[in-house]
Formats: sequence, structure tokens, C-alpha cells
Amino acid sequence: MKINYLFILIILNIILIGCTSGEKLIAGETINVDIQSPHPYADSNSDTKIVWTSELKNDNATWLRIHFNKLELMDGDFLIIKDKKGNILENITLPYRGNPRNENIWTIPYKTNQLIFELHADSSGNAFGIYIDSYGRGF
Repeated sequence: MKINYLFILIILNIILIGCTSGEKLIAGETINVDIQSPHPYADSNSDTKIVWTSELKNDNATWLRIHFNKLELMDGDFLIIKDKKGNILENITLPYRGNPRNENIWTIPYKTNQLIFELHADSSGNAFGIYIDSYGRGF
């Protein structure tokens, strides 16, 4: 039993010293960016096709989360978010995850350090599009 108590005391000391060392521990942060589709974005001449694409990369991140200042899409149009390998992480249509608002929206975290955005539109018309003003990253 003495060994267990000694072990616990040593671990607690290590934790306390680490927490009071004066260093700032950061698990994640929010970074401002300016990623925007054209406003309004173009529509397609016929079938649904990619009308805008962009990329976000942060080599120091293990996950990324996107903040849409504004996200406005026409019915039938959608935004695909992919990782660097081309795997589809999310296919966004409106309302996003049941949220009727189209402003001030955070996505779920994606376990990757690079995101590719593809806006797909059909020929039925267009809308404002996409305005990403920040993203969250984790280490």
C-alpha cells in the first residue's frame, strides 16, 4: 500500500508542476480566414456540376472545424467537404443539420489537417453562396 500512495503522490506532483509552470497549454484555437465563393455563385448550364472550389490547410492541426459567416444555397445545390485524400467528409445542403439559419454556423470537427470545398450547382438558379470567416483547429 505504501508504494501505491507514493506513486500517486509522484503523479500528483508531476501534474501540479506541469500546471503551474507558467506555460500556456493550448488544445485548439480559432483562426480568421477569408474564403468566399462568388456572390452570387454561378449556376450550371445543364446538369449539376462543380462551380467553385477552394482549399484550407493547416499543417499543425489534427482536426479542423469550419465557421460559416454565411451559407446560402439554392434547393438542389450542395457543398461537399473532402479531406486531402478526396474522401467525402460531409455533403452540406440547407438547412444545415436541421438549422434553419444560414448565418453563424459551425460545422462538426473533421479529423484532418486539410479540407477541400466543392460547391455543386444545377441550372435552377443561384444564391449568395459561401463565406467562411474562421476555422477552429486542434492539436
